[in-house]
Amino acid sequence: MNKIIGKPIFWAVLLSTLLLPFLILSFYCHPSADDYIFAAQVKKMGGFAYFDLIYHSWSGRYFSTFIKFYNPLVYDWLWGYKLIPFFLIILFVTSIYFFLKIIFPIETTKTKRIIISLSFVLLYFNIMPSTPEGIYWIESSINYLFANTLLIFFFTIIFKNWNSKKIKIVDYLIIFTIPIMIVGSNEISMLALNEFLFILIIYQFLITKKINKLLIIPFIIAFISTIIEITAPGNYMRMTSSFSLNSDILLSLKLCIISFVKISIKFLQDPGFLIASILYFALIPLFNSSSFFREHTNISPFISIPISILIILSLYFPVLYSTGIPVALRVHDTVGLFILFGWFYNLSALYNYFIKKQKTRTISASPFYIQLIGIVAITLVILDFKKEPDKDIYPRGNIFCAGYDLLFSAKTYDNELRNRENLILKSVSENIKYLEVPPLSIKPSSIHFIDISDKTSDWINISVAAYYGLDSIKIYKP
Repeated sequence: MNKIIGKPIFWAVLLSTLLLPFLILSFYCHPSADDYIFAAQVKKMGGFAYFDLIYHSWSGRYFSTFIKFYNPLVYDWLWGYKLIPFFLIILFVTSIYFFLKIIFPIETTKTKRIIISLSFVLLYFNIMPSTPEGIYWIESSINYLFANTLLIFFFTIIFKNWNSKKIKIVDYLIIFTIPIMIVGSNEISMLALNEFLFILIIYQFLITKKINKLLIIPFIIAFISTIIEITAPGNYMRMTSSFSLNSDILLSLKLCIISFVKISIKFLQDPGFLIASILYFALIPLFNSSSFFREHTNISPFISIPISILIILSLYFPVLYSTGIPVALRVHDTVGLFILFGWFYNLSALYNYFIKKQKTRTISASPFYIQLIGIVAITLVILDFKKEPDKDIYPRGNIFCAGYDLLFSAKTYDNELRNRENLILKSVSENIKYLEVPPLSIKPSSIHFIDISDKTSDWINISVAAYYGLDSIKIYKP
């Protein structure tokens, strides 16, 4: 047994197996809510007229608005909709892999980098507050997960060329264009990009007394793009017409703190997260063999921790300031990624501070104990259940939920929604404009976001009706 678990390929296969249900579930997800209304508007108005409408009356997110021109629903291609989360997951895993490849030692094998990358991705997916909003609801995941993936690729190129005297033209193109895309996707990634670039500029200036064009030019591009995004007339129109508590600074700050505390508690209550943190401590000596890693984590935790908390609080602020109401789960999903990065960065800073600065003996765990901790972590993730009074036992982790939904509910869910669409299309062909459809018998928590209701006046019902060319649609009560 020791020989098996001691082989890196064993862990790579095991972690890939845990990720597989998330990939397969992509082919069982379906459009919902805003997916329909935005696709209907693009089909009716055309792309550029739609862009003008959104920018001046709803949102300054110019890049995510532009992407909607190519939403598969615009072309009535449901299968294409299902492909998007599949490739988003692949792209996200790839971005993490190349980011960690830059950070970790050169002698770290490809298989070990895959293991570390998959571990990070699975940890993130497992504690993500809402996988439907974070991954499978395209209106959300294109805005947030895709933007964060671009952000990771961006800083991968930045760190790759950190000490380079000659930078490839293709790297320059990536560095100068990706900020425009990130800023135009959502306000959280926009703010993260600006803040991280600013911190890196200050950090490098303090070290070298120079300002590197590798950082300053994309920062200028990001700043200009940010002005374009936040000054869009649509932002103000949406704030004033839809949210009565907007622009209240004190309320926004209060909600920032509440949001931060809530998601922090969720993370700290997760056994997989806690075990992963212990495992990470055991691996820091290995990571410290990388001069890049060691150099950039050699900072006092009394500086890095407060800065990290302020960054996380600031990421919540734009959404809360513009709405004045608690944030949606997709916002927690997005901020949660930065919390994970910040958490492990500060664990490194703490380790290096107490070990290096205090001249304490380096703590290093044997491979056997590292493997044992890994097995315990995976076991706790898979078997993490919760029982409340008068309720059934249910899993808390998304990894188990994804596997369970794939085996027992996703196919039924997919068939019912396919049958509903066939019924809608048949009714449209027969010029039936008022339609009642059966309710869903099952709603997999891993992929289902929200459904139409039994009221034709609900905005989701109106959106679906507009997309299919109906006058109204609703769920009939059994």
